[in-house]
Amino acid sequence: MYKKFEEVLYIGPEKDYGGMGSVLDMYANYIPNFKFIASYPSFESGKKGWENKIYASLFFLQCLFHYTYVLIFDKKIKIVHIHSASNGSFIRKSILTHIGKILNKKVLLHIHSGNFKNYYNNAGLMQKYILYTLKKSDKVICLSNEWLEFYSSELGLKNVLVLPNPVESHQKSLPNYKKEKINLLFLGKVCKEKGIFDLIEFLEKNSWFQKKYIQLKIAGNGETEKLQRLIHKQNLSDEIEYVGWIKAEQKSKVIMDSDIYILPSYFEGVPISILECMSAGKPIIATNVGGVPSLVEANENGWLFEPGKFDQLNEIFDEIFSSKNLITKYGENSWKKAQQYKPEVIIQKLLSIYSEMAPLQTNVKEEIKNYFL
Repeated sequence: MYKKFEEVLYIGPEKDYGGMGSVLDMYANYIPNFKFIASYPSFESGKKGWENKIYASLFFLQCLFHYTYVLIFDKKIKIVHIHSASNGSFIRKSILTHIGKILNKKVLLHIHSGNFKNYYNNAGLMQKYILYTLKKSDKVICLSNEWLEFYSSELGLKNVLVLPNPVESHQKSLPNYKKEKINLLFLGKVCKEKGIFDLIEFLEKNSWFQKKYIQLKIAGNGETEKLQRLIHKQNLSDEIEYVGWIKAEQKSKVIMDSDIYILPSYFEGVPISILECMSAGKPIIATNVGGVPSLVEANENGWLFEPGKFDQLNEIFDEIFSSKNLITKYGENSWKKAQQYKPEVIIQKLLSIYSEMAPLQTNVKEEIKNYFL
């Protein structure tokens, strides 16, 4: 059954610390004979500025040659599974998509970006090319029913389907609602779009935080110097702690030690960080954006508020401190809900998708001719 994976070539970033990288790492761990070509470098070499741009361009050029060579000479490959975000990532992956189609392969374009709607709406003349690429793909994967509505209704795609992100289970650690203080956790990229700076500004004014009943731990990469300057400038180091980028056992411990996970993003796909914390039995506070409502249900396993409407958190925190038993109740519900996102469950769904994607049988020269008609 799993020999089907020998027919699949995966494309994505060399090493990505976000959701796309987590998904690819999961695939690599669970899929036998995992065939992968990196399309974008990790920049762990320390290059900066223009050096990064040159290095990335040369890296992608090498990827193009390697990719084309493999598709021509590896006769087992019938399906190309391309993982993409927005902006430059999509442009690079669109080139690979069209090469794959020209070389008579089935192409599955997997969109991870939580900003794809904004990207498309602001693309101007590029909109036609973006839509052309999506329609040329044999299948387009999105991450939730909310995104399915966008791709099918707003863009008119008929080749789109939903495949949730998988998540490894962390040790179940339900919050203790009898504790006096509440430990919030933020995992992810430290940037304006994730709402973390606005969250800190809000907390400074919140009465529960001012009375030192709320503590916040932040883990991630991004604008970390700006974050640490803000924490130091506002004398918040006793209540807000930045622990850097964490993974593996350290991440599990940080999640276990938290009571509630909070993600105040302005846009999202289906956040891996939410899934990770749900799998450990944590309730969630998050914004009502992208695919988040498919994971977080109000009055079930967490609380939702509108992006940028941080005043709505006042009511949420009032409810939490007046009914702390909700923390444990919602945490248990989170854990139960996370079971449907186990890697083995998602991999089986992926296998079914591949099995339905019959390889093209037409002559390659004829396919190239028909492609441009």
